[in-house]
Amino acid sequence: MSDWPALSRDLEILEEEVEKHRTEFKENAARNKNWFLASQITVVVLNLILVGIGAALTVSGESYRALAAAQIIASFIAAAIVLINREMAWQKHWLHQRVASESLKREHYLFLGRVERYADVDEPIRLQLLRNRVREIENQCERELAR
Repeated sequence: MSDWPALSRDLEILEEEVEKHRTEFKENAARNKNWFLASQITVVVLNLILVGIGAALTVSGESYRALAAAQIIASFIAAAIVLINREMAWQKHWLHQRVASESLKREHYLFLGRVERYADVDEPIRLQLLRNRVREIENQCERELAR
């Protein structure tokens, strides 16, 4: 990169100022996505089991206490997972952290291309603009998640 000292310096700045934050948002978003999807799949599977148990009880015409108990337990587990999913807000966290990650990615390329807010400004101002924008994106994500 010695042929391109400005590019080399820009990449160092981006690594220090943007990429660590972007990676954190990206990893948190992936973790929240996985929890959300796992909870949704579990609820769907439990509902299929509930339908099967209900059909078995209906067709048999007899009272099977074990099947009825299994149906009640599966219903409570499905309801608990839905409540946990809502309280943990995995989908909301996934969405807002992903948006923050992509916003930081956009700033990365704007800074590197020296366009929009990063065009035609002195280096110290350009760096401060980047820092301000990173802070702004982080604060916006925190505000959204606090709602």
